[in-house]
Amino acid sequence: MFGGMFVATFLSLFVVPILYVVVKQLSDRYLGGDSKGDRPQSGPTNPPESERELVSMGGPLK
Repeated sequence: MFGGMFVATFLSLFVVPILYVVVKQLSDRYLGGDSKGDRPQSGPTNPPESERELVSMGGPLK
C-alpha cells in the first residue's frame, strides 16, 4: 500500500511535469506552435463601464 502511494506521488511530482515539457517542446518544434503558449494576440480588455463602477464603489449590484 505504501509503495503504491510512493509511486503515484513520484509520477505526479516528477514524471508528469517533465513529460509535459517534452511534449510541449516537440509540438512547438514540429507543429509550429507559439513558444509562449496559446495566448490571445490582443491586449487585456477593459470591463464595461457599469462593472467598473461596481468594483470601484464596492457596493451591491444595482
